[in-house]
Amino acid sequence: MGKRLITKLKKGIGSIDLHCPQQYIPWIKTSEFKHSLGTRYTIKDLKNGRLIHLMSGLEKDYYLISRWNDNVVEIFEQYPLLPISDTKRICSELGIRHPFNTKDKIFNVFTTDFLMLVKDDDNKFKWIARSVKPKCELSNKRTLEKLYVESAYWAKMDIEFVVVTEESIDRNMADNIERIRAGFYYDCEPSDEIERIKFLIAQKKIIVDMGIELSFEKIRNEYLGRVDYE
Repeated sequence: MGKRLITKLKKGIGSIDLHCPQQYIPWIKTSEFKHSLGTRYTIKDLKNGRLIHLMSGLEKDYYLISRWNDNVVEIFEQYPLLPISDTKRICSELGIRHPFNTKDKIFNVFTTDFLMLVKDDDNKFKWIARSVKPKCELSNKRTLEKLYVESAYWAKMDIEFVVVTEESIDRNMADNIERIRAGFYYDCEPSDEIERIKFLIAQKKIIVDMGIELSFEKIRNEYLGRVDYE
């Protein structure tokens, strides 16, 4: 077992404590990819303020939409599939080569993009796992192999695993949530009218169709004079 892996395990990286979800540290951080291609994002969680590490714009869109959903209780990104012995066994069963770090001479840890605690239709809590990939990547053999391993891992845990592509992500909704994101972080109602509208939408005191591009000026004119503030 490599030193970095041991250090991460000792620090509790990738461990979940539902009593303190804001203390979760993802297995992979955006800072680990400073010299690689692709755009990555670190943003504050919309509800508990924890820094969320997202490895693509698609992951960011999916996170924003999921966090907007009131049935999603907690989101844990870049979640490690441990112990490694489990994924090694799955790879052996499927005849798939387990990712290996030739420099450090250790097996790499599989991760799933999102592990989420949600409420179902019966108001019961359950875990679900999601991998977010551009549809074009699903024709890559190695990508598919890794997804097979993820799927098998979560099946053994009796946790639903789904691969999400851009086809099932509402880009308008994601863009709208991004535009009102500042409204989640205000401690009190802002004085600026447009920022106040964003705050009220973020707090769901003004209900709008998030699937249509928002016009804050129009919403201000329609609602601001008759919103019942708490």
